[in-house]
Amino acid sequence: MTVSSRGRRGFTLIETVVVVLIIGLLTLVLLPRITGYASGDIRSVSRHLIGAIQTLRDEAEARQLLLVLNVNLKEQSYEVSRFNASGEAVAYPEGGVAKVVLPGRVKIMDVVTLRQGKVAEGIAYIHFFPSGRVEKSSFHLEEEGRPSTLSVAPFSGKIRIDDGYIEQN
Repeated sequence: MTVSSRGRRGFTLIETVVVVLIIGLLTLVLLPRITGYASGDIRSVSRHLIGAIQTLRDEAEARQLLLVLNVNLKEQSYEVSRFNASGEAVAYPEGGVAKVVLPGRVKIMDVVTLRQGKVAEGIAYIHFFPSGRVEKSSFHLEEEGRPSTLSVAPFSGKIRIDDGYIEQN
């Protein structure tokens, strides 16, 4: 007589689910830290801001709208608005750029625009025109005392990133 060796081989469904859950939770917690998104580093904030600017430029041209990126320096956030038929600014949620609040480690020091000059408090407005032009502007960001400058070219909408605080000409 042989005794069956089929007693307990492998894992139960519950054990497998628990292991998968633990791996999923660890991935959820650790992956953003490894890639830099959860820490809110200046590179990820810059990439997101560049994406927003490029999206708004394309959106303004495609829909033939005057769009405005509103940069709130007190709240450290930005969102999009457009002008309605009566000339008042209203939220523009269709543009694919929802309100973004910067993570605590990164801050917008000031924004320099062609119309407003240097804005260090309050709200800075960057205009995106139906012709595909973007208002010439610079964003001065800072992370832990290290400044960085994003400069937006008016005709092409191309963005240049420089280390340090670069004054706009």
